[in-house]
Amino acid sequence: MDILSPSEALSRLKQLIKSGKYGINYTFVPTDKNKLLIDTYYVDDKKRIEILLSLEEQDYIKDEYSYNSDNPDDYMYVFIKRNVQLMPRFHEEAQFDYLDIYVKFFFGNDTNSFVVILSMHKAGDY
Repeated sequence: MDILSPSEALSRLKQLIKSGKYGINYTFVPTDKNKLLIDTYYVDDKKRIEILLSLEEQDYIKDEYSYNSDNPDDYMYVFIKRNVQLMPRFHEEAQFDYLDIYVKFFFGNDTNSFVVILSMHKAGDY
C-alpha cells in the first residue's frame, strides 16, 4: 500500500468522488458519531460531498495506521475543515452554526479504486 502525502491523498479523494459513484468508488461509514451530525444538522450526501471537496492541504491534521486490529494495514488520513456552515434540524427559529468537521478516510488496498470515509462528524466528538 502506498502512503500518500496529504496533498496526494486529497487529490485522490477528490478524483474518486468527482468521477465515481456513491457506494462503489466511495462510501460513508454509518458510525454513531457520523449519524449524530446528520441527525442534528441538515447534512445530506450532497453536503457531505461538498465538505469533502472543500478540504485543503492546510486542513490536514495527521495520518496514521489504523488502530483497528482487524485492519491494521489501513492507512488513515485525518483533516479538520474549520467553520463549516450548517443549519440545525428541528429548531423553528434556527440560525446557521459554524462547526469544525473532523474527517478521517482511507483508501482500499488499491488506492486507485475506492475510498472509505470512516469519520465525518463534529470535531471533538472523537
